[in-house]
Amino acid sequence: MVGIWVEDHLKWVSANTRAVRNAKNKLQYVLLTLVDVDHAIKTLEQLKENEAKYRSLFQVTNDTILVVRDLRVIDSNPRAHQLFGRPAEELAGRSIKQLMASPQDEDQHKTMRYFNEALTGRAQFFETSIWNKRKQVRHVEVHANRFTLQGEYCLLLVLRDTTDAHENQKRLEDSQTKYLRMINSSPDIISVVDEATGELLEVNETFAQWSGYPREKMLGRTTEELQLWPNLQDRTAFYRLYQEGQGQASLVAPFVNVMGETRHFQHRARRIQLNGRNCLLVMARDVEDQLLAQRKLQESKERFTTLFENYPVSVVLIHEERHIIMEANRAFYELSGFQTDEVINQGARGLVPWVDPAQRLKFLKNTASMGRSLW
Repeated sequence: MVGIWVEDHLKWVSANTRAVRNAKNKLQYVLLTLVDVDHAIKTLEQLKENEAKYRSLFQVTNDTILVVRDLRVIDSNPRAHQLFGRPAEELAGRSIKQLMASPQDEDQHKTMRYFNEALTGRAQFFETSIWNKRKQVRHVEVHANRFTLQGEYCLLLVLRDTTDAHENQKRLEDSQTKYLRMINSSPDIISVVDEATGELLEVNETFAQWSGYPREKMLGRTTEELQLWPNLQDRTAFYRLYQEGQGQASLVAPFVNVMGETRHFQHRARRIQLNGRNCLLVMARDVEDQLLAQRKLQESKERFTTLFENYPVSVVLIHEERHIIMEANRAFYELSGFQTDEVINQGARGLVPWVDPAQRLKFLKNTASMGRSLW
């Protein structure tokens, strides 16, 4: 690769020469071919920058993130290693079903149905349980969303550990006195709703402050009367889920306060007995920032995948220690003629032949010392 000046601008080109000889092997002329690689270099730099942004967000987010293909983990972030008590290499390749709690539990079958539904393209938000390495059960909220990676459908799973909240909710049900003390100190929106009338019997300070209504004006009224649901069909869907779930429900939907501020909440309801009548204990957690982070992560992943697949020059990702090909783009397959199963997890040395072995050694040496190499 050489630099040339074109109208006072430096351009990088790939130069190739070929000697043309006559029948008597006498040199007639030398054919010089120049290929503009400026765009390719800029695209590669953009690709690296995009991947760096995606990986940075992937690593630092406070939520557990798993990338799943064929219901097996292919990537995980540090939060996942903490939640499951397993390093990345132990999670990689593990069936998502193995990580679910209680193999005979009906909840596990329900969870697998959520995953299968997500694979159809409909995002899912639900609660389930997982095992950690010490065989401890942790309760989690899961957001499952489908995306395409290397032409295959994968799932992006974002898990939030709700074990503490789950245990708090059980303790609330055991003691009304303890419940009243705890709900007012909770950062989540909590209310007690009469199952028959839908009237609010109790709300915590968090609910009153966020809604903008005085607590005393909320009691005895319904959330519909207070116009807290910008979409009444969400309220209808939430109560339908509650009835179908035999006294339990979970739904992500927006709430709007008197100031007109709209934010998404994870609404969870459980039936409790209060003074001899059925009531709903409703807890709503603000997930607006979580949903925004998930959208940004998904957009970054999609941009990286699109750029990688449509990059006009062959690109392969090679494991630095194992020397196997992890991914390859469309241009590589078109150039090489290989099929996917002939490339992925195969030795890079055999699939990327070098005419001069010395060039390969020089390339590897430069890459190891400088972190990059061009030839």
